[in-house]
Amino acid sequence: MYLAPIKEQNVSHKSEEVLRVELLGQKVKEDGVVIDEKILKVDGFLNHQIDAKLMNEVGRTFYEQLKIKDY
Repeated sequence: MYLAPIKEQNVSHKSEEVLRVELLGQKVKEDGVVIDEKILKVDGFLNHQIDAKLMNEVGRTFYEQLKIKDY
């Protein structure tokens, strides 16, 4: 299930990033399959049946975390 990010003026980028991570966590809980205590199978939505909207949000989060910042 895709939940669009909150688009309020007072929501910081940090809050949007947290929402994206929570969205990924929700997807893992709903569609991930626990094989044993060391293996969580997520190929159903990360490889074969890509959830494009979810991957877009994951990509945005990666971008925010990895972009070069001027200090």
